[in-house]
Amino acid sequence: MGRIFAPPVNAKSKVDESAEIRCLDPNAPVATSPEAPETPSDISQESIFRAFFNANRNDYMAYWDGALELQVANFQLDPQHMHIVRSVQETRKPAQFEAVQEGRMFDFHAYPALNAFGECAGIAVYAHDITARKEAESEVRRLAYYDPLTTLPNRQHLIVRLAQALDAAKQNGHWGALLFVDLDRFKNVNDSLGHDIGDLVLCETARRLEQSRSADDIVAHMGGDEFIWLIPDLGPDQLQAAKDASRAAKHIMLSFDESINADGFDLRISASIGMALFGDETGEVPDVIKQANASMHRAKASGSGNMELFRPHMQEAADERLNLESRLHDALDNNAFELHYQPQASVTDGTVIGAETLLRWNDSELGPVSPAKFIPIAEETGLILKIGAWVIETACAQIHAWNNSPNGCPLPRVAVNISPLQFRQPDFVSDIRAAMNRWNIRHEQLELELTEGIVIEQIDATVEKMKDLNAIGVRFAIDDFGTGYSSLAYLNKLPLDILKIDQSFVRNIGEDKSSEAIVASIITMAHLLEFELVAEGVETEPQLHFLRERGCQTYQGYLFGKPMPVPELEAFLAMRSRIF
Repeated sequence: MGRIFAPPVNAKSKVDESAEIRCLDPNAPVATSPEAPETPSDISQESIFRAFFNANRNDYMAYWDGALELQVANFQLDPQHMHIVRSVQETRKPAQFEAVQEGRMFDFHAYPALNAFGECAGIAVYAHDITARKEAESEVRRLAYYDPLTTLPNRQHLIVRLAQALDAAKQNGHWGALLFVDLDRFKNVNDSLGHDIGDLVLCETARRLEQSRSADDIVAHMGGDEFIWLIPDLGPDQLQAAKDASRAAKHIMLSFDESINADGFDLRISASIGMALFGDETGEVPDVIKQANASMHRAKASGSGNMELFRPHMQEAADERLNLESRLHDALDNNAFELHYQPQASVTDGTVIGAETLLRWNDSELGPVSPAKFIPIAEETGLILKIGAWVIETACAQIHAWNNSPNGCPLPRVAVNISPLQFRQPDFVSDIRAAMNRWNIRHEQLELELTEGIVIEQIDATVEKMKDLNAIGVRFAIDDFGTGYSSLAYLNKLPLDILKIDQSFVRNIGEDKSSEAIVASIITMAHLLEFELVAEGVETEPQLHFLRERGCQTYQGYLFGKPMPVPELEAFLAMRSRIF
């Protein structure tokens, strides 16, 4: 805080040592600890300043410790502020303004100092150093409107700018665009490499997007792996605006062509982009964001690295997805899931050798919901972790029940599908062991099915986890084999037991020679590597005959048995035991 007592505006810019400024009452007491005036209309009525009206430069220094004397000596104002000060002299009314002096921000209050004749004998200027306050205010604004991690504008900032763009579009009839950018499989990065690496990826993504934008565009970080690119004005032609928005989306895609190096990890990142146009008849801010989000989810459903322009039907799909997500939470809370079991049989004699667990959800409001619909949502939202834990626990409990039922037919093994997110959890191995121990089941009775995508990523960590469980008897199968990464190099590295031939090849046996050749090649390779084979989706006798002739050991499908709830499976197993 500081105060400045300045000479009249027509005086020298520096205080003269012999200069004296007289006040109304030269006998007024000197203020030893002066405080700021409360914006009086006539500063001469304030005893704080009266003492200085008769003071020379030395007196000034005596009372103001020299620091502010230097500010007085060097005190200069730009023309704009000099105009304000002159107005105080002319109008004899106080004025206030802010200005920078020697790199610091001051709040100036200028007051007329009147003599006995009511003339303005000088200008008293009160200067308050507000640098710290301004810096604090700037920091508050930064925290309120900017993301601390990426330094990009945040959601709140984006909403303000989008509202401004919408208002402008409604006034000038031009179109703008909102691009919703969502990184593909970012959860895998966080779950497998840690959040520190994930943060580095987000920061590098932000940097690339910021460098790619045009001057008028806004790139904002909405949170997590979601970014928004706002293009406020694309002109009056809607078709051209759509083309320009698509061009911008392709430009964003190109920014991910180069891999991201994050603390030694060379990562290939892609993004799904949803685009929504807005114009003079567009709804409000939430509507535009909702549309861009809906088109982004449509793009993501088409595969990684895709983009989609919003169309009205997408909103229906987005609303359905949101409802499904909400219902999924309720299903977990209300124990609405159920496990069905599809038996697996020997190709040679039809003996039941095991079963695969399949998750089923019959919602009280929606009815039966296909796993193809709710599993991707569960994976995106992270709910798959709770669901996966429930599946493991329920399957182990059921194996225990069958093992201890006097009338039961214990299955040699039960296969459980493991999601990528579930497998990458640090406690995955210990959680599996704990579940088996809680239910006192033989470890060889549990078979874990992994996709090719799981095993190919972070293969060293994958091998370690698999070996830990394989050592105690847990079996591993590769599900949907032949549809994934095409490279077979990993097969020699993994402690695998079973390959499951994908049903897309099996169902075309007898109709498509290429599918038959692929199935035959997989069987031959599995024999050489000493893997057991399970053919999925067997529905006809010719398919079974083809598999039997080529040496496939096990099959599952509607030809043998459909997925069944526990009571139905038990009845099925009881009947089979009487037959055999």
